[in-house]
Amino acid sequence: MPALFVGLRPEEGFRVTGISCPSCCGVLQARTSDSGYVEVRCRVGHLYSRDELIAAQEARLEGALWKATLAIEELAALLSDLEEDAKTEGREVEQEKEAERYRKRRRRLENARRQLGRILDENERIDLGRAVRRPDGRE
Repeated sequence: MPALFVGLRPEEGFRVTGISCPSCCGVLQARTSDSGYVEVRCRVGHLYSRDELIAAQEARLEGALWKATLAIEELAALLSDLEEDAKTEGREVEQEKEAERYRKRRRRLENARRQLGRILDENERIDLGRAVRRPDGRE
């Protein structure tokens, strides 16, 4: 299923797309208005022009990357604390194994955090080169 139908004609009305609403994750439908603008809407009623949809999806992507970063940092901090706690409770073999499991997972998370940091640093939103037009044709 195409993300957004190319070559839509006004008489075809709204057609289901292959992407979800950036606001509510509902199914998006698209059509070309009589004035030639692509209109995209979801079942809830969120309405986007083509450029608004691109901008909203860009913001959604960046938000998801930051949420993933925060989740990684919080889990790594928790594992670090648990690792230290396991080490201070004593030197029994089971506690050492537990501390090692926490340490290995924390290191993998720290590596993932560095990779996400690079992705965020290199992520550059598309320049639409013009004002974002609303479905009603206004800027």
